[in-house]
Amino acid sequence: VNDRRGTVRFRTYTARGAFPVAGARIVVSHEIGGKKHVFYALTTDISGQTPEVTLPAPPKELSETPDSITTPYSTYNAEITAEGYNDVFIRDLPVFEGVLSAQNIALVPSLGQQTDVIAETEPDLNGGV
Repeated sequence: VNDRRGTVRFRTYTARGAFPVAGARIVVSHEIGGKKHVFYALTTDISGQTPEVTLPAPPKELSETPDSITTPYSTYNAEITAEGYNDVFIRDLPVFEGVLSAQNIALVPSLGQQTDVIAETEPDLNGGV
């Protein structure tokens, strides 16, 4: 439905940002009609980053209209896996038209099978009011 585009780039790291995690797999998806639709399956490079990818987003004008009943961004999910690290699942990652969102992901070395779930909070579109 959304014919506009926003951009996302992922960066994986460990040790409080001291070391990038190369080879992490990131699957970006969105639920449509009750079914998971995968938009991208990415792998981080030696610097722990993915290329920028574009995703459908509603028109940016919606964020400029205070009385709009339509959410001015789309949300996506991201599953991050890397050998030797806990899996991370990000829910409701917001994507705005014309905006590059940099999603930093801290990976924790695995001591067993564990998944960290990160739920993005809805952006404050009212200027803190």
